[in-house]
Amino acid sequence: MRRLYDKYILQMWLLTKRDVKECKELAEQTSSKTGKMYFRGLKMQSMMFLLVYFFPLVWLMFAWIVGFPLLILEEGFVMALVLLSVSTIMMLLFLTIVRAGRIHLYSKVKQNVIDKYID
Repeated sequence: MRRLYDKYILQMWLLTKRDVKECKELAEQTSSKTGKMYFRGLKMQSMMFLLVYFFPLVWLMFAWIVGFPLLILEEGFVMALVLLSVSTIMMLLFLTIVRAGRIHLYSKVKQNVIDKYID
C-alpha cells in the first residue's frame, strides 16, 4: 500500500510542485513576452493537472467507503463488488494513462519551450 501511495500520489504531488516552481523561475528568466506567457501557461497546466489526477482518487475512496454499503443494500453483495471492481479498474487505467502522459509528454513540451525561449 505504501508503494502505491508513493507511486500514484506522492510522486505526482512532488513532481507538480517542482514543475510549478521551475516554470515560475523560467518565466522570470526569459526576456520575451511570448516566452513568459508559455511558461505561465505551463505552470497553470501543471496546477490543473492536480485536479484531473486527484479527483478520480477521491472518487474511488468515496465509492468504496460510501457507495459499497449502499450498493450492497440496493443490488446485493456480488453485484456491488462487480460494479465497484470494474469502475476501480477503469479509474486506475485512466490514472495510469494520465500519469504516463504527464511524465512523458509534458516534459517534452516543457523542454521544447525551454529550448525556444531561454537564451
